Amino acid sequence: MLQFNMYLCILLCMNKQNIKATSIRIALKAKSLGLTQLSIAEAIGADQSQVSRVLSGHSKRRSRVFDQVCNYVENSANGLSSDLVRNNDELIDALASVWDGSENQATTLASVIRSLGVLTVANTHHSSKTHKKGG
Repeated sequence: MLQFNMYLCILLCMNKQNIKATSIRIALKAKSLGLTQLSIAEAIGADQSQVSRVLSGHSKRRSRVFDQVCNYVENSANGLSSDLVRNNDELIDALASVWDGSENQATTLASVIRSLGVLTVANTHHSSKTHKKGG
């Protein structure tokens, strides 16, 4: 039993070191991409303080927010893949609820989705300007 507890302790220690190393790697990547804690928080729907805890390495364990921050930064660095889009159930459900299955509507929906990119960029600029005025 003592040996099992020792192994468990070693695993937990390694997990904490892995979380810290991952946090540092993700923080450096976010900085190199020009991603702020606030922009990450807004993108994933979390508080800036939660993102700060992840990026500073103060997370004691993996959490939903930890994984979301890591995924967002990694995806920002690598660009979105078709597999990532396919695996997003919310996006697929939204498309399935409005698409009639025709090529014509697929083209139209694709155009609408692409046009939303302009709103995302405009919203990001507006958020940063608002934050600078208030902060």
